[in-house]
Amino acid sequence: MIAEPRYRSRPLWSHTPVADYQINSVALSDDGHVCLYGTASESGQGNMLVGCHLGKQQPAWQVEVGGDMSREGVFWVALSGNGHIGAAGGKTDAQQGFLQVYDIFNHGRLLLDEILPARVNQVALNQTGDRLLVVFNGRVRLYFQAQDKRYQLVDEYPLCLNETNQFYSKSCAFSTDGSRAVVAGINYDLQVGCVFCFDVDSTLKLKRADQLDSGVMRVAITHDGSYWAASMQDGSCAAFCDNHIEGPLWRYLPQKTGLYRAYGLAITLTSEPALVVACGANIRSPQSYWQGMHPFQSSSTQEQGFLYVLKDHLHNPGRGRYPMPTMLWGRRLAYSVNPGVSLDREATLVTATDGLPGSDVIIASGDSPGNFYLFDAGTGCQRWHFHTQRMNWPMVLSQDGKKVLGGSDNGSVYYWDSDALETA
Repeated sequence: MIAEPRYRSRPLWSHTPVADYQINSVALSDDGHVCLYGTASESGQGNMLVGCHLGKQQPAWQVEVGGDMSREGVFWVALSGNGHIGAAGGKTDAQQGFLQVYDIFNHGRLLLDEILPARVNQVALNQTGDRLLVVFNGRVRLYFQAQDKRYQLVDEYPLCLNETNQFYSKSCAFSTDGSRAVVAGINYDLQVGCVFCFDVDSTLKLKRADQLDSGVMRVAITHDGSYWAASMQDGSCAAFCDNHIEGPLWRYLPQKTGLYRAYGLAITLTSEPALVVACGANIRSPQSYWQGMHPFQSSSTQEQGFLYVLKDHLHNPGRGRYPMPTMLWGRRLAYSVNPGVSLDREATLVTATDGLPGSDVIIASGDSPGNFYLFDAGTGCQRWHFHTQRMNWPMVLSQDGKKVLGGSDNGSVYYWDSDALETA
């Protein structure tokens, strides 16, 4: 029997690259050795940066983004599975977004540095890092790495079903080999969403587009690209696969009043085989939900989060409606759930982050406190949580579940390593 990873709540190390800037996004290589993060500021301006650590507290390198008058900064970072290539995107001023690609083991040498007409919402790399997926505004772009290691734009696709049904691109994901890509879209006017699935060779080839009656917040995909998932504004999540072409394989909404905005999503196909999906949604406070009041009137009425894990044993009876997955567990979190929901490959552990901006629960910063959580994915038993004085947004597990990286609005990144635990 393989021993399960053991963790303490106190991180192995932490680092604060720039005081008072948030950490909006973090990424880990498959083995958890390479760490990437970016700094941001929702209301200020200054020297935003992307930083890289090679499993140690001191950064291996840092790259400035947008100069000393940059606004907002880094919104998303990604790493290739092998840890050789990094990417970052975000916004540098009111009108422009940025996209950069880095050579991780060559001091972060820029392999691509582009200005885009809108904020980059997400970037994704395949395992070897030779394919890059980027979403911004209502478009998705595909870049390939050339022989000189630099990146070239090879295709761009507008997210629209027709002239009147156009979608804002929220999220994207790549299969391990980069042959399958999925993108989340939302139409704010119609309050509907769409999940776009592409086969990728030399271009983006639309395989299917599944429209849903709720805006799509996030997408995630299994390593082999055979299944993918989406989380919605109504707090539900849905799974899709090649063998079920008429809409989602299933769509699941826990029987819990007031769920909305599922920011957190992860999916994995285990060796069992089984499909495991983790989803984190917000719970409207009783007063704000029923009476339309401001949700932060007091700490007793603040919004909380709800994290739930689903398991699909993939036993299709071959007739009738595909069976719904089993909800293994669901539990409240102290504050609204953020995008730091991740699973290891075999779905033994799941992470989550919480906290909410603009809250009266705390002090002048306007943010609530926050937590990093680690749970047993099968039972929901909490392994640990780590509290911070400001909200936390990103958190991610390595593929074997032994390394964890998180980022906080207090400006710090945190790294946990079960291999470095001292035996009690």
